[in-house]
Amino acid sequence: TVDNAVPTVTIGAPSATFAGPGPVSYSVTYADSNFNAGTLAASAVTLNRTGSADGLVSVSGSGTSYTVTIASITGNGTLGISLTAGTASDLAGNSAPAAGPSATFSVDNTAPTVTIGSPSSSFASAGPVTYEVTYADANFDASTLVVANVTLNRTGTANGTVSVTGSGTSYQVTISSITGDGTLGLSIAAGTATDVAGNLAPASEPSATFIVDNTVPTVVIGSPSATRTASQAVSYTVSYADANLDAITLATANIVLNRTGNATGTISISSSGNDRVVTISDITGDGTLGISLVAGTAADLAGTPAAAAGPSATFIVDNSAPAAPSITAISTDTGSSSSDGITSDGTLVISGTAEAGSTVTATRTGLGVIGTATANGSGAWSVDYTGTTLAGGNYSFTATATDAAGNASSTSAAFAVTVD
Repeated sequence: TVDNAVPTVTIGAPSATFAGPGPVSYSVTYADSNFNAGTLAASAVTLNRTGSADGLVSVSGSGTSYTVTIASITGNGTLGISLTAGTASDLAGNSAPAAGPSATFSVDNTAPTVTIGSPSSSFASAGPVTYEVTYADANFDASTLVVANVTLNRTGTANGTVSVTGSGTSYQVTISSITGDGTLGLSIAAGTATDVAGNLAPASEPSATFIVDNTVPTVVIGSPSATRTASQAVSYTVSYADANLDAITLATANIVLNRTGNATGTISISSSGNDRVVTISDITGDGTLGISLVAGTAADLAGTPAAAAGPSATFIVDNSAPAAPSITAISTDTGSSSSDGITSDGTLVISGTAEAGSTVTATRTGLGVIGTATANGSGAWSVDYTGTTLAGGNYSFTATATDAAGNASSTSAAFAVTVD
C-alpha cells in the first residue's frame, strides 16, 4: 500500500466564547485511514494571545482524540491555540501538519462597574429623592438589583422607604416617606449584575448624601419697644432661625394686628439679616395693640415652612389725657385748718392727688416750675420746695400731670398760700 496522505488535524470551537478565570477547552481530532499514533503534548500547543489575556495549557487524551484545556486565565483580550507539526503519524510515516490558529474566545476578567449618581435633591423633608444607578461593561449580561440589595445609610433620626425600578444597565432607587432629621444616602451590595464572562459587579461605594430636615424654622416675636404709647411708633423684632434657613418672605399681609378698645395703627417691615422689624406707627385710639404672624413666612432649604407665631406681648395705647391734678395741702400749714394755705413756715412741701403713675409738675405763679413728682399707686404726690424760703406774703401754685404715654392734663385749680 502506498500512502502519501498526511493525517488531518481539526481543532474544534472553544467550549466558551467568553471566559473569566476559565477553564476553556478545545477538542483536537486526528483522521487518517492508516492512523498510527498521536503524540500531542502541551509543549506542542502555542497560546495565541491578544491584550493582557493569558492562561495555563494542559493536554489530555490519546489516539485520534485530545482535549486542550486553558485554565487559570487572567487579564483581558482573546485566547486561541495553534499546534506545531508532527503531533501524529500514520503507518506510512506521514506526520500531521501544523494546525490553527483556532477560533478565539474573549477573556474578560473586569467586573461590571456600578455608579450611583447624585441625589435628585440636596435637601428634603418628606421626599421623594431619587438616585440613578448605572451599570457598565463591554460584555454586560444581566442585572438583578432589588430593594434587598440596597442599604440605606443614615445619620441622626433620618429614615425613609426604599423602592427600585428599572432593568438592564439603568435603575432608579427612590427614597420616599422620609422622616426625621439628619442625612440619607445608599450603598449597593455586591453581585447585582454580571457580564457574559460571569464576572459579578462589586459592592458600590456609598453614594453622596442629602440632608433631611423636618424641623420647621423657628419664629420668635420679641417684646414691644415700649409698653405704653400715645401716637409714638412701637416696634417688634421678629427673629427666624433654622440650620438650613432658605428664605424669609414676611410681608405686611402676613401680620395680624391684635387690638383691644379702639386702638389701631399702621404696620411696616424692615429687614436686618434673619431678623425683621415690624413697626406700628400712626397709632390712634385707646386700648392695647400686639401682633401675630400667619404660617409660612419663612422656609428652609428642605421646603419646610415656618409655623404661625404669636400672639405677641401687647403694649398699651393711651391717647386720653389724665384728669387735672389737684393741690390739696402744704406742709407745714399753721392756719386755723390744715388746708387753708396759711402758714408761718416759709419752707414748703406742696402735696396733692393725680392719676397714679403720672408725672406731676408744680408751678409757682409768676415764677414757673418749682419741681416734679410721680404720683404713687394711690395717686398721692408731693413736691419738696423747702430749698426756697418764702418771704411773708401771698403766693399761688398750680400743677399739671403727664401720663406714661406723654398725654398732658389741663392745669389744676390754683392753690393760694399765705406766708405770715
